[in-house]
Amino acid sequence: MFCGPGWKNTDGSFPEADGSTDGRALPPEGLKAEAEGELHTRCSMAPGAGRKTWGGIVFQAALLSAAAAAFGLAVNGGHIADYFRGEYRLAFAEGAAAEDPVLINFPEAADLFESGQAVFIDARTPEEFDDGRIAGAMNVPLFDPGSDMIWESLGLPREALIVAYCSGDLCQDSLILGRRLIRRGWPNIRVYVGGWEEWSAAGLPVERGR
Repeated sequence: MFCGPGWKNTDGSFPEADGSTDGRALPPEGLKAEAEGELHTRCSMAPGAGRKTWGGIVFQAALLSAAAAAFGLAVNGGHIADYFRGEYRLAFAEGAAAEDPVLINFPEAADLFESGQAVFIDARTPEEFDDGRIAGAMNVPLFDPGSDMIWESLGLPREALIVAYCSGDLCQDSLILGRRLIRRGWPNIRVYVGGWEEWSAAGLPVERGR
């Protein structure tokens, strides 16, 4: 049986030059003379056949991966630098180091709100901020490229008592923002761990929209 270019017989031999294989002469119809099932059973790929195709696929995949990595590095370079400075390594549950902002719970945050002693800073995105926020809070979105300029525009004095918060106890944006503010010279930073989710669920004053 003739297995076609690039194929070999199942016994390892290749089709003879005179058009015969497996010890039989080809019928006039060539491959059409063989049943399709027998063709797949008796033929196997010759060594190296298809290797070029797979090599090309692997090469293209490698190029795409390299391009994606370069794009990700360009877009997230600032966040990567923050990671290596240690800003993303500490979860709330692990506690805070001595130089980190003081973590406060719901009663403490509510007391500071009622007394008017603190400025509340929302570290979430502008969209989340507009959907709902602690009444009187100001938005300094952590991942906004202009967050530093936004902060400076607030004009808060260095001695101001600041409470940063974000979505809830699984969100670290407020902790990271608090660290940045301490490094920039605002030492009186508190981080409200329960955040927006706990505050809104408790029915305390909130605002929505611009």
